[in-house]
Amino acid sequence: MFGDRGGRRAGLALLGALVIAGAAVGPVFAAAPGNDDIGGATVVGGIPYTDGPLDTTEATSGAGDPPFCYGGPGDSATVWYSFTADGSARLQADTVGSDYDTTLYVGTPDGQGGISVIACNDDTFGLQSAVVWDAVPGTTYLFVVGTCCGGAPGAGGGNLVFNLGVAPPPPSIELTLSGNGSFTRNGAAIISGTATCAGLPEAEVDVTVSQRVGRKVIRGGAFTLVACTGTAQAWTIEVPGFDGKFAGGQAQVTLDSFGCGAVECASAHIDGTVRLRR
Repeated sequence: MFGDRGGRRAGLALLGALVIAGAAVGPVFAAAPGNDDIGGATVVGGIPYTDGPLDTTEATSGAGDPPFCYGGPGDSATVWYSFTADGSARLQADTVGSDYDTTLYVGTPDGQGGISVIACNDDTFGLQSAVVWDAVPGTTYLFVVGTCCGGAPGAGGGNLVFNLGVAPPPPSIELTLSGNGSFTRNGAAIISGTATCAGLPEAEVDVTVSQRVGRKVIRGGAFTLVACTGTAQAWTIEVPGFDGKFAGGQAQVTLDSFGCGAVECASAHIDGTVRLRR
């Protein structure tokens, strides 16, 4: 490239200058997002709302951050959003579409530069989080998105997608109990009823039976699973006695049902009397 020693010396000097200049500048990092702190929370003007993907790899943690949802130190790489409700509604915020393990908190300003948490979540939709709550008109809500779970300062983050909108109807379970049952030759009680559930993949129905037989009270329990289709599903279950055999006559029956959807859970409870016949 250079034809003489002077040219070579000039080329080396130029190369050295470029190396020194590069070392002085150093590596270039992405800047922290604008909503890194509570004071710079991104204001959500209306719903439905989606923000992202937002690079949170350079986000930091702050003194106003909440502790980890299930106990322990606060999360790393937190960012903030705020929204003032203009009406009563069940709302849902989530991080669906993000590419890292997020945590999510919703609450109100605590007056000390932090948040009074109403609900928090980790890992509802895979590694993504969601919270549902009942919004009150005129109330300002804060949202914190962090990186699960605790973590050292400066660690975590990724490409965040933050969503806020009206929540789907809550899951529900309704139970009925037939007043007529039977018992087997082995002394197991046969109990039946219906379960109507929606917003859940399935619900568990737990049946507890107690009956006085002579001077003794016989107790037993069993459970069954019911598919949730939004319509009444009939169920029948055989309940063995734990400490004896059920017989003809009245028995006290308790039903408890429980199930969880993607974000929320539902339960139901009823007590009743069933007459057992052969």
